[in-house]
Amino acid sequence: MKLILKIIAVLLLIGYVAFAAVSFYGKPRGEVCKGLDVIIVDKNEIHLIDEKEVIAMIKYEDLYPVDKKMGKINTEKIEECIKKDQLIREVECFKTNDNKIRVLINQRIPVLRVMSLFGDYYIDKEGILIQLLLDIQIEFNWIPEEAISRVSERL
Repeated sequence: MKLILKIIAVLLLIGYVAFAAVSFYGKPRGEVCKGLDVIIVDKNEIHLIDEKEVIAMIKYEDLYPVDKKMGKINTEKIEECIKKDQLIREVECFKTNDNKIRVLINQRIPVLRVMSLFGDYYIDKEGILIQLLLDIQIEFNWIPEEAISRVSERL
């Protein structure tokens, strides 16, 4: 009796694996990409970069996937393109079952601003230096932007 149950279990397992391989792997690669979803995971915590900027980076590198065949889209190149931005800590780019490309982004989170004679910069949670950008200043400075510009004009 135990032998029969083992044989049935093995046959069911083989059948499931065969079914999964046929149904999920057999998607035609000739289908066209229908969209690009850019999701910034920690957007509520901090807003240093937005979806439009990410799409502009992808378009600038001529990697925009919409209306291209899914089989010819290189998600690793898209990840590398986005990782060039110093404000981005982590990127994951993948193809979805509904013929879209999804990009998940985690931003660097500045925790400390350093002001020195050699330049101003931020340090993130991981101790990585982030160059000072005007967009970041607006959100994180305790000194008004007008005061910063007046001081820099006098120097």
